[in-house]
Amino acid sequence: NSTGKTTILQLIAGICNLVLMQRTTEVIAPILRKLQITNERSFKFEAEILQDKTVYLLESEIVKNKDEFVYKDEVLYKLPLSKYTKGNKVDDFKLYKSRTEEVNNPFLKSDESIARCLSSKAGVLVTYLDFFRELNKRHETPSIDLIKLFDLAIKDLKIRDYTGDLKTTTACVEFERPGLVEKQVDSLEKIASKGTIKGLSIFPGILTALSSGGYVVIDDLETYFDNRIITYIFDLFTNVKTNPQGACLIFSTHYYELLDYFTRKDNIYVAHQDDSEL
Repeated sequence: NSTGKTTILQLIAGICNLVLMQRTTEVIAPILRKLQITNERSFKFEAEILQDKTVYLLESEIVKNKDEFVYKDEVLYKLPLSKYTKGNKVDDFKLYKSRTEEVNNPFLKSDESIARCLSSKAGVLVTYLDFFRELNKRHETPSIDLIKLFDLAIKDLKIRDYTGDLKTTTACVEFERPGLVEKQVDSLEKIASKGTIKGLSIFPGILTALSSGGYVVIDDLETYFDNRIITYIFDLFTNVKTNPQGACLIFSTHYYELLDYFTRKDNIYVAHQDDSEL
């Protein structure tokens, strides 16, 4: 706990949105405020982008200007994929474009990355799935198959009044079993388990990513889910039949037992607190 896992995941999702989705810095503003980024205390990041057999290296620096976050400097390099290795350094890349060259470009705003000169990844989804925040987006009826995945007793469930609190958010539920109330309206936490609520909230985003490609970021994946559901999610992403576009799942967990399911270990990182910075 308290090692910065949530902040790291928020930054990953934010940077993917900046670079791949070509969003403005507004998409990452909340986390930059949390990090207390100012004009003097800048936020720097590097990103490697693969496109048309070319690897692009983006170096960016963001600062706060009044109430907005803007790019102070950016440089974009490129290298043919055939010459790329994990050990490549900046000197191995060829300068492709710098922000200073674009200073008079009327189509490049101060809160937009020069990476927009690369073609947009149309259809690619980058999403940070916080299950309760997703509730107010999911007013449509989930598919029957999705409902049954989490609760066989429920036939239909709809969010009626989203308040931001499980205790006061109301929903309408219809049960399969005769004898139960045909249609019951009550607080969401009384109607369904948190595992069911989380599943019905985040799975539409997961399924969209699987069909289009992109990145799905989930903090504390194991929360409210049992191992059966978690391994099912893993299988969806690792099977080329269910993940033909190469969507990527990025998640944090407190349970190292989940790592036993992994066949490769180079994509696992352990977060720990650096006492020297306390």
